[in-house]
Amino acid sequence: MTITRIKLLVVLLFVISVGVFLLTDNSANPHARAFSSGPPAGYTRAPGEEPEACAECHVVESTGSGTISLSIPQTYTPGQSYNITVTHANTDQTRIRWGFQLTALDPSEEKAGTLEPLDNLTQVLNNQGPIPARQYIEHTSAGTFPGQLGGASWTFKWTAPAEDVGPVTFYAAGNHANGDGNTSGDNIYFTFAAATFAPPTPDFQVTVIPSTRTFAQGGGTTYDVTVTPLNGFTGQVALNVNGLPANTFASFQPATVNITDATPKTSVLSVSSSASTPTGSFTLDINATSGQLSHTAQAAMNVVSAGDADISISQIISPNPAQVGVDLKFTITVTNNGPATASGPTLTVRLPRETTSFVKGAGTCTLVVNTNELGYACVFNALSAGESSTIDFTVRPPAAGSYNTTATARASENDPFPANNTVISTIPVASPSASPRMTVSNLGVRTVVSGLNQPTSMAFIAANDFFVLEKATGRVVRVTNGIVQAAVLDLAVNSASERGLLGITLHPNFATNNFVYLYWTESSTGVDTTAIDEVPLLGNRVDRYV
Repeated sequence: MTITRIKLLVVLLFVISVGVFLLTDNSANPHARAFSSGPPAGYTRAPGEEPEACAECHVVESTGSGTISLSIPQTYTPGQSYNITVTHANTDQTRIRWGFQLTALDPSEEKAGTLEPLDNLTQVLNNQGPIPARQYIEHTSAGTFPGQLGGASWTFKWTAPAEDVGPVTFYAAGNHANGDGNTSGDNIYFTFAAATFAPPTPDFQVTVIPSTRTFAQGGGTTYDVTVTPLNGFTGQVALNVNGLPANTFASFQPATVNITDATPKTSVLSVSSSASTPTGSFTLDINATSGQLSHTAQAAMNVVSAGDADISISQIISPNPAQVGVDLKFTITVTNNGPATASGPTLTVRLPRETTSFVKGAGTCTLVVNTNELGYACVFNALSAGESSTIDFTVRPPAAGSYNTTATARASENDPFPANNTVISTIPVASPSASPRMTVSNLGVRTVVSGLNQPTSMAFIAANDFFVLEKATGRVVRVTNGIVQAAVLDLAVNSASERGLLGITLHPNFATNNFVYLYWTESSTGVDTTAIDEVPLLGNRVDRYV
């Protein structure tokens, strides 16, 4: 087939673009580049970019009554995140669309930190533009605020570099557009601002291990108190404790830790009681002070009678959520926190009546079937202070819904803290997931044609006859019976970034009118090019050929 190029129709995409123009609905300017999702990278007037790129088509900088401003932190801490705001203001009632682009650079003119959208009004460009290593953030289609008067603003997140890179400069360009579909009458503005490195203030933190101790009246315990320097802190840190019950005594060894480098230092807090120390749960405030710096860490202390046995219970459920017909496992652990030995500890477990179940692990369990539930009564051997026993219950849910379970542990001795004896769980059970069904059992992959240069799209003329596009060469190649024929059309394209020979479709009445539609970017030099800074004549466009 011979295709004679008859250019009948040029359809320009509705766009919001920057580069040679930062924002407009569309353009008939021969130097315009159009993108519906925001401007191409590299037009903030940062070092290394084209300084007058926007002003080639738009009104030169600051000829209008508007302003562009940046809200950035004056100083930054490595690794911290900050909200950055770009603001346009303009009293001109003809300004009805808005756009911007921003990049953040260190003194070496390289990417500094990370930019991230917070909503659908902004988007990030990575590895694009004249210096691909940089990152840009800009408006989206939704972020042009069509018809809005007075100005616009965009807020996004910037995470500072992980270390001191020196001052970080934010370069921004903005467009206050009149929305008339042309570049004339649009106002381009530029600005920049810098944030300097702020050394973090030397400080320290204090931690206590373990977080809870239990002992009997007349006994005692210890805690490890660790002071960790931050941001180069050095100096002496004094320790003290508040919250001790009556007739209880505490001491630190040492009472003051000396921080000389980045190494954490630990002091041992020893607590002793008497027979008259009241029983109960107490919260200890462990204070660490150095000059004007002061931090507090808390620890729990339980004082019980010598004959008490604190029984606690914990439970792991897997999987959670559960699924119909799939085994659901409850791993229940009974622990004696002391101080006395727990003689004859018991465990009572209540499961839904509908489930089928089996038990594995320590202890002896007896099944009790009630009207609405399955009950298990389990007995363990004696547990010394600090010992645990574990048992597994496995059930198989028969139907979707929510399943409630209860597990309670007890011992013969007095339990000073009964609140930790019971766990109650509600487990959602989902219906079985639908399995994918293969309707054709012998699917395979076969190469139809090879030797093409960046094929991007294809359109069938007949069963064994189709066109294939080559993005970078601009060639429309015909393939018949799997054999590449001569190119039926060779366009001079700009294939940089999102440009090139991109799409093809045939008219519904192709058999009678032979109309072919191509989506492509024309080169302004008359030959194929990949230069990102070369301005395509009419942007990305759709042409019809016969």
